[in-house]
Amino acid sequence: MVGAVFCIGVIGMYHGGIGGGGFMLVQGSNPSYTFVYYRETAPATALENMYVNETSLSLFGGLRSFSTRGVNAFYDGPIANAMTQALQAHNGTTTLEDLQNYTTVTRTPASITYRDYKLIACSAPSGGGVVSISMKTIECYSGVRDSSGLKLSTHRLDEATRFAYGEVCYEQLNTRPVQRANLGDPLFLPGLDEY
Repeated sequence: MVGAVFCIGVIGMYHGGIGGGGFMLVQGSNPSYTFVYYRETAPATALENMYVNETSLSLFGGLRSFSTRGVNAFYDGPIANAMTQALQAHNGTTTLEDLQNYTTVTRTPASITYRDYKLIACSAPSGGGVVSISMKTIECYSGVRDSSGLKLSTHRLDEATRFAYGEVCYEQLNTRPVQRANLGDPLFLPGLDEY
């Protein structure tokens, strides 16, 4: 997984990679699933408008250090020192303490049954709940995979997704209804952990 993230960071750094954020669904050995949420975190001394009209600085290299020191190479060591010095040289505010204080969050994933299959998806703040509701909505239609009804099936999926995003009804996920305005990050919106 780590190797794949590095490769993606090289060819499309805006998709994730070192220092980027994202969501990961990890299957354990029993088989249980964990939703890992690793979002970007601003430096402790960041100001609300400090990134407006600025270009973020990208750093490459040091992969050999990762192979010998593991994750500590990034958060505490020569790479961390070089990165914070480079960022600060360009008016950045990231410190070694910012890197050392970074944490990930684990959450319970969303889970539904769709046509006798168990589907597991990342929960809020990802779009997994919206996709899950879309799938439950189109489950009642037959011929969804029939190529002769492709236009109708596409229309139904589009409408189901619009419904799920616009008025997300988490009834199928055993929670209460919520409107789109309430979708967001549980770390910043009180009570959103229910979703």
